[in-house]
Amino acid sequence: MSWKFWKRILLIMLTAWIILGVLVIGLLLVERVRGKISLAHYKRELNAAGIRLSPAEFLPKPAPNEDNGTPELWTVFDQLPKDTITTTNTPPKMRLLPSGRAVVCFREDFWADDQNTNRWNEVADELVNKPGKAKANSGLLQKPLLRNRLDYEAGPKMLFPHLIKAKKLTYWFGTSCQLALHEGRKQDALEALLTQLRIRVRWPRTAF
Repeated sequence: MSWKFWKRILLIMLTAWIILGVLVIGLLLVERVRGKISLAHYKRELNAAGIRLSPAEFLPKPAPNEDNGTPELWTVFDQLPKDTITTTNTPPKMRLLPSGRAVVCFREDFWADDQNTNRWNEVADELVNKPGKAKANSGLLQKPLLRNRLDYEAGPKMLFPHLIKAKKLTYWFGTSCQLALHEGRKQDALEALLTQLRIRVRWPRTAF
């Protein structure tokens, strides 16, 4: 058999594979379009029956005049100083010793880590002499509604930036509580502790 014969056979086979590929791709495209049309039609039927389909439809609808304190709270929080003892080297509540005894931090004059030694007068300068924004945060936390807007449709990629802010906010009131105990201000310590607990309890339940 000559080379022209085999060349013709190869050309026929290649043409057949191309035609088959075009048919398969065309069939897949047709099925994709047909599937989208069928799905859209089925969704319309479900919506007409009152069935909720998207995550957003399961969320409570906010009232037009709801007193949501979260946006203002985070605005005030973002204005708090960042590089402070309160946020970078928070005083420990209690530290266990090898002897089995414990050091209660608010009863000591200072606390230290591997690099820094911190004293209560430095913390007082942060919390007592500059109390405006921290007190504003405390007042906003008293509001009846704290609602965060989350993108539930993002699924596993959904972000929770409010939880990081809430955690950092507990540092301020936790340290305020210890400073008040150190200075013998028991009522102020109680108020700071209750505010800290309010943050920990309310935020996981109001993250929508």
